[in-house]
Amino acid sequence: MTAQRTTNRPGFSPPSTLRVCTVSRVGALAAGVGLSALLIFSSWAVEYSEAPALHERVLSGDLLPVEKRMPNRPLLLQPLESVGRYGGVWRMATLELNDPGFVFRSLGYEPLVRWGPQWRRVIPGVAERWEVNGEATRYTFHLRQGLRWSDGVPFTADDVVFWREHVITHPGSAGDLSPWLAPGGVLPEVRKIDDHQVEFTFQRPNGMFLKWLATPNGSGPVTNSKHALEKCFPALNPEAEATARALGFDSAWRWYVSLVTSPLSSVATERVPTLNAWNLHTVDRDAAGRPRVTAVRNPYYWKIDPAGKQLPYIDEVSIVVPGSADELLEMAEAGRLDMQDRYLGGFDERVRLIAAEKAQRIKVNRRIPSPSNTAAISLNLNHPDPVLREFFGQKEVRIALSLAVDRNRIIQEVFHGEGRPYQVAPRPGSAHYHQRLATQYLDHDPKESKRLLAAAGCTIRESDGALVNADGVGIRFKMQVAGLVTAGAVGVANALARDWGELGIDVSVESMSQQEFYALKRQNRHDVVLWSGDGGLDPLLEPRYYVPVSAESNYAVLWARWYEDPKATEASEPPSAVRHMFDLFEQVTAAPDDEEQARLFSRLLDEMADEFLVIGCSLAEDGIGIVHPGLRNVPEMMFDSWNYPQPAPVNPCQFYFEK
Repeated sequence: MTAQRTTNRPGFSPPSTLRVCTVSRVGALAAGVGLSALLIFSSWAVEYSEAPALHERVLSGDLLPVEKRMPNRPLLLQPLESVGRYGGVWRMATLELNDPGFVFRSLGYEPLVRWGPQWRRVIPGVAERWEVNGEATRYTFHLRQGLRWSDGVPFTADDVVFWREHVITHPGSAGDLSPWLAPGGVLPEVRKIDDHQVEFTFQRPNGMFLKWLATPNGSGPVTNSKHALEKCFPALNPEAEATARALGFDSAWRWYVSLVTSPLSSVATERVPTLNAWNLHTVDRDAAGRPRVTAVRNPYYWKIDPAGKQLPYIDEVSIVVPGSADELLEMAEAGRLDMQDRYLGGFDERVRLIAAEKAQRIKVNRRIPSPSNTAAISLNLNHPDPVLREFFGQKEVRIALSLAVDRNRIIQEVFHGEGRPYQVAPRPGSAHYHQRLATQYLDHDPKESKRLLAAAGCTIRESDGALVNADGVGIRFKMQVAGLVTAGAVGVANALARDWGELGIDVSVESMSQQEFYALKRQNRHDVVLWSGDGGLDPLLEPRYYVPVSAESNYAVLWARWYEDPKATEASEPPSAVRHMFDLFEQVTAAPDDEEQARLFSRLLDEMADEFLVIGCSLAEDGIGIVHPGLRNVPEMMFDSWNYPQPAPVNPCQFYFEK
């Protein structure tokens, strides 16, 4: 929920320089929080109940009564359809045993603050409320009193401070010094006020901090249990290095990493406590001999339904590893998976799953894709070859290349007629949709392409029909496609080679693994890259194609290095127009409220449209996921994005089986 300037606590009047977030029962419903409304009571008059298996443990003396396992103010969820029943196993599948991203999306998203189901606002999570000063430099979070890790140990501000002081300051955590957490390269001070209040203080304004905390990037403060992990840090445990080596790790840091970032491999040796609805429990094999991971309900989970029933409703989660993508698809078609969209996004998969729905074996629901484009085409504007650097660096050339692309033909041949021509730009459903950026230079106009290339000093060599620059050097380059980054990427690359070949350009397509591509990009030796068009629904969180501020800005990695550190090795100072875009982006990230961020970002998109640095192909149609016909409280629509790690924001803890 977006921070407000008022609160429902009687007698409280916040200073004008503070933005305070808290949610009341009536307020959450009136605001239409979304697919699974959030309710928070300031006082409780509710009788708790729990799953039968947990109640049996209470009766045997193995577990505390449910009211003593709950925080003072649990998070109360209004289920999407109805209060559910306990029981059942949620079946999923993955093609990799150790797939932490897949596990996180389903089982691991419980940050300090989280996305509301409709991805419109940040709402409370582990933190029941927060305050932000007027400059967006100080954030104070109020943690839920009585909240416990899955092993029963209280979660307190000490855990958050431990993450700040020992985890992200470790040399192995260099990636955590990203602009969202360390604007200007300086980490925030994180101070414990008391056991249930923690304060983040930044040296410069950080207006995007809450949004970033609600993404997977913000999971650090709530996934590092001090009591379980301090043993991995020599500053807190003098025996850490010796113990790590005895366990087979080359350092205490690698020991720590194995515990927190390799959940499926570590579960067999040690279970790290979590705040999640289900905890990874065992790794074994199913009746068919396939590897399987099982997660069981967390007895200390801190959310309830309106009837006072402790969530989750489902007893267990079972993740199997079939031998191939075909086998996984067959399991989905046959109704042997209960809710999933991973590995099911291709056209052929959708055709077969829709047929299975007609046979009433499964249901399908919508996935609104977050990418801005089916293929973001990045010309290396920082290319080490001066001929290609000059060629790619001319706006007239970029326009000419775009006009030469026969997008309608590509849509028919590669994407089975689905989609429409589109540049790399925020999607129409985004609050940041920018019509000019999205729709300019989409016509297929080879004649105009040739005119623009001639204006840029290029001519056709009569002897072989090759396009040459003013010095008579032929224009040739490779188009790199890394793995299966996007469905149909190789097909798009081949079509581009055909269309640009008709201009006299010598284009070859080079497929490689993502690892090979990243090695090539680190050395700035890539020519033209086809990659996924990130940032369609979440451009503020994924700005790589709207301003080159990230190593993922494939069109200008040396400008991105300059943005991060002008003194960095091989950093290249960009032209004044791009430097001005950097200044605007700094203003966006510093702005303390959503309206100011949107206004400034619109100006940034204006300038990106003027510069036209990246070429797009088409806009993807909606995808689908599968749902077992008996599974309830599952929305008919979800977003598909890493920054909105579906299905987690719609609260899988409230899913239940009808029978």
